[in-house]
Amino acid sequence: MDAILDANATTATTVELTAAQRAHRDIVDGLNLWPVWGALAWHDTRIRYVRTLLGPLWITVSMAVSVFALGFVFSKIFNTDLTTYLPFLTAGLLIWGFISGVLLEAAATFPSAQLIILSVSAPYSMHAYRGVLRQIIIFGHNVLVYLGVVLFVGVSVTPATLLFFPALILVCIVMAWVTLMVALIGTRFRDLQPIITTILQLFFFITPLIWDRDQLAERAHPIWVDINPFYHLVEIMRAPMLGKVPSLLTVAVVVAIAIGGWIATYAMFARFRRRIPYWL
Repeated sequence: MDAILDANATTATTVELTAAQRAHRDIVDGLNLWPVWGALAWHDTRIRYVRTLLGPLWITVSMAVSVFALGFVFSKIFNTDLTTYLPFLTAGLLIWGFISGVLLEAAATFPSAQLIILSVSAPYSMHAYRGVLRQIIIFGHNVLVYLGVVLFVGVSVTPATLLFFPALILVCIVMAWVTLMVALIGTRFRDLQPIITTILQLFFFITPLIWDRDQLAERAHPIWVDINPFYHLVEIMRAPMLGKVPSLLTVAVVVAIAIGGWIATYAMFARFRRRIPYWL
């Protein structure tokens, strides 16, 4: 009996290791196929604006109208200098649009790629990378709005501005595991997408995007801002865009989210990866 139990334990361990190895290979091979998911992400962006005059630039026009309208209105409400408030608002909304865009589409990552998954032997993770890159392309279009704000009101360019690029890479690493994890859960439970929409609506108002956390200093201790992960994901990119260095707390939180998130996602991906075609 003991021999049988030992044999079963050994077999289970072998299967678990094999699943982990397959998950690791899927994640790595998916990255190596960047020309494929890069082309697919660009195609996804173009297909949305077929036969339009401005194409993807309509995203930029929409963002510009929203930013300048909200900027003029809320600068008066908060009694804030427009030249200071407008860059803060624009940077925050641009980054929030990137993060929320990834989350809103993450749950449908695998169902939207159902034909590819069921007909082509390819890493599943490449569809997660494809979703993140698609939002980066949109973010790139919207950056034109921020450049317009820079020319309109002026923003200090300092050596800290260069920190934007490593911050963007770090946030993309976070968004990659978020997409992969949400895609797994969303494929199994199709109710996840409306839940994410509701959560994002809540966090839009409690995250310093339209308002600055410094406005709370005299009224309430901003501890609930510090424990908000969305705040740190936005701030690590927004601070360099405003010529500032992100706080050490923000950097530490985002790094912890990146490392801890990938560990949890890897474990989940190894456990449920083989079930993706059956859930579709």
